[in-house]
Amino acid sequence: MTFFDTGFEGLLLWESSSSYYPDNRGAFQELFNQKDFPQHFATYQVNHSYSVPYVVRGLHYQLPPHAQAKIVHVLKGSIYAVALDLRAKSASFGRHFDAEITGENRKHLFIPKGFAYGFAALAQGAVVLYQVDAPYRHQSARVIRHDDKQLAINWPAPEAAKIVSDADAAGMSWADYLKNPVF
Repeated sequence: MTFFDTGFEGLLLWESSSSYYPDNRGAFQELFNQKDFPQHFATYQVNHSYSVPYVVRGLHYQLPPHAQAKIVHVLKGSIYAVALDLRAKSASFGRHFDAEITGENRKHLFIPKGFAYGFAALAQGAVVLYQVDAPYRHQSARVIRHDDKQLAINWPAPEAAKIVSDADAAGMSWADYLKNPVF
């Protein structure tokens, strides 16, 4: 694994090219191996999503004590992934990290507890696999609007083509989160 500096404490982006084995049948790739990972991560659940081009999901998080850490893998297609630091005592509080993750570039993103996460499926859509370390709890799930002007996230999806769920469109503003930061 080759790790990249994200500039955010605990947020990890890496490439798994060294564990990619193509041959005449196709390819095999090791997505995650605890022995190579710099911190403990116990997978509780694995989730899979498919998104058509320009779907925007997020920015999602769960309230403590039900917060989730997650690892994001793109199996096919590409996403513009965004992790927003919600940790009030962090030097990067309120800033976001973004990266293009594709099935071809073999990059993966670890998002620790205390971040909201979202993504935009790019032109070819995306098949995404998530490892999470805690169960989903509907009553703890929260959304910060992906298009909040204060966050100034430059989503690459054309505005007229964006597909956003009603729940995500009704998410809270960043100003509302600042009234009661939970991390």
